[in-house]
Amino acid sequence: MATNGQGGGGIISGWVATFLRVSLLPVICIGAPLWPIVGLLCAVPVIGIFAIPLFLLLTLLLLYSVAWFSYLLLAQADPPASSKQGTFAPYLPFLPYSPLRCLKINWAALLYASSAVKVALPAVLDWSYRRVMVLGTQGGGGIVKENILYGSSSPNKRLDIYLPPSAPASARTGATSSTSASVRNRKHSTNFAEPLPTPPIDDEQATPRPGNQSPGRARSPVVIVVPSPIPPLTWTQRRKTYLQLALRLRRMGYCVIVPDISWYPEGRIKTSIVDLRLVLRWAAANCKRYGGDERQIYLLGHGMSAHLAMLTLTQEAVVLSREGFLHKQSEAQSKREQLVNWDNRNEDDQDETITAATQRNGRHNNGSYPYGSSSSYAAVASTPVHVPGTQAPEAEENAWVDEPGEEDLPPGAVMNGNENIDQLGRTRGGRGLESFDNAPGNESGISNISFPSSSWPPQNGDHSTNGQSLSNIPTSISNGLRRVEIYEPEINVPPIAGIILLAGVFDVIKCFRNESDRGVEHLSVLRRSCGPSHTSCLLHSPAHLLYAAKNILDTSLLPPRFLLVHGGKDAVVDVSQSTLLKTLLSGIGVENVKLRAYRELGHVEAVASLFLGMGKASTRYSKQILSDISDFISAK
Repeated sequence: MATNGQGGGGIISGWVATFLRVSLLPVICIGAPLWPIVGLLCAVPVIGIFAIPLFLLLTLLLLYSVAWFSYLLLAQADPPASSKQGTFAPYLPFLPYSPLRCLKINWAALLYASSAVKVALPAVLDWSYRRVMVLGTQGGGGIVKENILYGSSSPNKRLDIYLPPSAPASARTGATSSTSASVRNRKHSTNFAEPLPTPPIDDEQATPRPGNQSPGRARSPVVIVVPSPIPPLTWTQRRKTYLQLALRLRRMGYCVIVPDISWYPEGRIKTSIVDLRLVLRWAAANCKRYGGDERQIYLLGHGMSAHLAMLTLTQEAVVLSREGFLHKQSEAQSKREQLVNWDNRNEDDQDETITAATQRNGRHNNGSYPYGSSSSYAAVASTPVHVPGTQAPEAEENAWVDEPGEEDLPPGAVMNGNENIDQLGRTRGGRGLESFDNAPGNESGISNISFPSSSWPPQNGDHSTNGQSLSNIPTSISNGLRRVEIYEPEINVPPIAGIILLAGVFDVIKCFRNESDRGVEHLSVLRRSCGPSHTSCLLHSPAHLLYAAKNILDTSLLPPRFLLVHGGKDAVVDVSQSTLLKTLLSGIGVENVKLRAYRELGHVEAVASLFLGMGKASTRYSKQILSDISDFISAK
């Protein structure tokens, strides 16, 4: 009966939501243009007596109409459990009733609409022109190869590859058209997990030369542009939307790959990560035939896609570092057990020798051993051996706070409130990850945290055992860090030469708290995609993973170079996200981390400035950002 009631409530709730959508849309379309006119009439004598009550009523009506319409579009999937508590709650859609929350949503909607008008309209007009007049011609086949399956389990997930000017003639003339046709005729994209057969090449071309260049033709760096979702404009997450960006990067001489990625609500973050891993595997196996260099693969992401790119690579680095660290521990434990066994066996042999000597000499030599006391061997075997940069056993609980008992911690916290982070003196007073940019005297938002450089962190898998008693070493990996896993580890990810992150989300908890302050946390897909639980958000937060694994992380498993671009006027993702990531990466030993912060740059403008055909309002920093990217990729 309970199930039927819930089912009936869901149906009624859907009907009510549909009715409200149809009713509120004309109210917004008519009321929004009338609102300033009625406001002006309030200042007219006599007429103002009647206009003021009408103005107040229209203001209240628009306040709730805009907020409710936004919730009906974006907040009905996975609403919080508290929204269904009450007698009539199961029969009503999830809506805001607080005037203050509605006011915050209206302000966010106004900023969103202004950005859409300023960015989206010029982009759509220019996109239509280039789609028809450039790619729609016969020469368009020599610019882009479209609709290539890469193996995603989600339906209709394909990628487009924009050929660099130095692409081989076989790629331009469509030498792979027959193969592509056979692939497109398959019913399921999951059948296409293997790379396409490469065109035949002679032995001379098959022999690579130093300097990332083949004898016959110089190959171009590969830039994989990961689309980013910007609700409610779902088309922003489709690969075709990034045509102007891809053409811009192609003009710069790069081989550009733009894939479709599964985003929420199609799937949660795990599905997105698996899709990106498949794209990276496909790119490494196939980019060479299109003129790309598989040894120079770069990732470019914006907002949520920057988070996805960073999380995918961080997950793999953390898990592989953890397994290597545990393997070292296992070897050390095995050596210790061998030493103790040898000591016990040697002690028995010495007892027999002393007994025989006593019988011959008529005395026991006061029970002494020729090489000192037998306990000295056990003392040597049990001497604490210290691991540089690892935490002491008693401080292990401080490494991660995603345990069930820590759910009530403030969002963004990594440490318990009154405890030191570790024994290396990096911070004192219990400041967590979320307070890096709130430290006293640090108004810039960049942490003044310091990291020792002599023996920390371990490089190239060199996890020596010098920090704890060998019997206690296995406890140095916290339970939270043990939960981190690589999704679909059988999908091999190639080495990434560098990663370009535009206005990215790196601390999920902190970003969610920022969304809560702005009143849009129910409209955003961040928490629902990465969570929804607090523990799941921690496990899918690159900043938290890097911080929790800072003592064991092998930085050679991360990309060697990072370029972070962020704007001071970013009202969606605060610039502190990038400053925090730069602090963490520099702290764990990544040497080439470059942060480029532009004071007047907004969130959408960070990526729109790279598009062709945009207006002046969106291209203020185009030359600087394009120069940053060019210098970043060309640097060796």
